[in-house]
Amino acid sequence: MTALDDSTADWIARGPAGGQYRWRTKIMATGPDDVRWASLDGADVPNTGVLALRPAPGDRGTELHLNVRFDPPGGIVGKAASKLFHIVPAEIVRKALYQFRALALTGETPTTDPQPAARKGGADR
Repeated sequence: MTALDDSTADWIARGPAGGQYRWRTKIMATGPDDVRWASLDGADVPNTGVLALRPAPGDRGTELHLNVRFDPPGGIVGKAASKLFHIVPAEIVRKALYQFRALALTGETPTTDPQPAARKGGADR
């Protein structure tokens, strides 16, 4: 995810067989306890969603409730394949929640890309 401004971001997700999906989202509404967004025209994976924050039971922090609706590429065949294999949406949501949690807790998203000891293309091969 790359933030373009306070309400717009570009997203890239890897799909099956090494494919990439790109889309741009815009925050449509925010409230004290939720954020609503939608992808803009031209998205490879059109989507809408709501991220709601609620107090956790027993005063144990905050719960995140995420509701995302994807419109998979490929029409009826794409929808059937994504339902059958749970391909793109589950992985995108899992990664987005991980990145959001890291950002909320530490102020940054962890990565190994620029580190020389990173196993993916690092200098220690």
